[in-house]
Amino acid sequence: MAYILLHNDENGNLIITTPTVECLNSHGIDWIKEKDTPDHSVILDDSVLPKDKLYFRDAYVFDGVETVTIDLDKAKAIHLKNFNLSAAKVAQKRQSNTMIGLENTPDDATWIASLTAGRNAIAEATAFEQLLEITLPS
Repeated sequence: MAYILLHNDENGNLIITTPTVECLNSHGIDWIKEKDTPDHSVILDDSVLPKDKLYFRDAYVFDGVETVTIDLDKAKAIHLKNFNLSAAKVAQKRQSNTMIGLENTPDDATWIASLTAGRNAIAEATAFEQLLEITLPS
């Protein structure tokens, strides 16, 4: 069991404190909670965290008791931002290819259509799992 300490800050953001094994072994989780987190923090097993490799970390919502969920609207905004950043990098590469006479694959119309489809899929997602299926442009 890997312990974490959770609490919401004054803005409603989830704060996760992950003690080191050494500190846990030396002092125990209750000592860490008292020393390093506010009184309203909660000791939980890290299995309560969504298993998304922290990509959607800023969309986590803690109920203050025992449950961490993902705010779908926040997750969509995060994924759209990353989608657009990835698209911008690819667009720069495509522009460089054009300037030196290399052919872009797929062609521009197909690539733009795939970007539009990806952005639409993000906007229309009704579940977090759908967002995980939408890949970033490459």
